Amino acid sequence: MVPGERITIEPGSLADASRPEVLSLEELAEASAPAGDPDRYLLPKEKHAADWLRDIGGHTIRSIDRIADSKAPDSVLHDGSCWRTAEIKTLRSDKAAAIIQNLRRTRKQARTIILDGEPVGLSREEAVDGLRDAVRNYGRDLDHIVIRLGDGAALVWLP
Repeated sequence: MVPGERITIEPGSLADASRPEVLSLEELAEASAPAGDPDRYLLPKEKHAADWLRDIGGHTIRSIDRIADSKAPDSVLHDGSCWRTAEIKTLRSDKAAAIIQNLRRTRKQARTIILDGEPVGLSREEAVDGLRDAVRNYGRDLDHIVIRLGDGAALVWLP
């Protein structure tokens, strides 16, 4: 697990929470980058967040070939106990609404979401506000959320 401040919020679910069919972990493993080049399919901004996770949490992250499935997550992450599909998003705004919007969209790709708010200087207050609203609406579709703040600290939500 990523070290950081753990936020406790009861998860909820809106009516549109249906998840599309996605590839199994076994199928994703076939489409993942080789261990010697784990970032092969990541965009530079996604690599920035993946490197941060490796540095602070010692996670193993391997990118997924986007050609494999348009709905596939961009990576698989080993959190010390098992492999999980993960989607990495870099925020383009430092507002709570950006967190809500990204979690609403990405919950259909993976149940583990990493939001990188460092490039936009995301504050703890905006992150908590956005996380609270998003989890109340979409939390039942998610297993793990990590938000990187503008100061490099992390907020972590687990159900």
